Amino acid sequence: IFALDGLRFLHIHPGWLPAVRGADGLLWSLMTRGKPGASCFYMEPGLDVGDVVARREFSDLRFDIPGDRPDDQTLYRALFSYIDPMLRAAVLMDDVLTAGDDLSNLPATAQDLDLGVTYHFLEPDLRSVALRDLFA
Repeated sequence: IFALDGLRFLHIHPGWLPAVRGADGLLWSLMTRGKPGASCFYMEPGLDVGDVVARREFSDLRFDIPGDRPDDQTLYRALFSYIDPMLRAAVLMDDVLTAGDDLSNLPATAQDLDLGVTYHFLEPDLRSVALRDLFA
């Protein structure tokens, strides 16, 4: 589908490209960079490798949970159902839609693919550590 003439796809990834590519980008960003990030890029064959249209790192992200702390699966679902989409939407609304007049051909910068790491989904014990730091 990427070879079709005149057709380009934008994706907003929950990680600071090219430093954080792959799965669980929001948690990996928090663990490796100390803060969340999101990047908008033109999709290409390969995992999170296209030219970057916009990217942003956000302030430190932490949540104090009063009372009984929900289990990790509930917190993980809440993170990727609510918080992650809000960060992506902020990049879309504030950085992408204001990047140029022609939304079909936004200015973009090639990634240096020698930088960064392609991460995989966090293993449950490591995910628990990340969630414990995020949800006090």
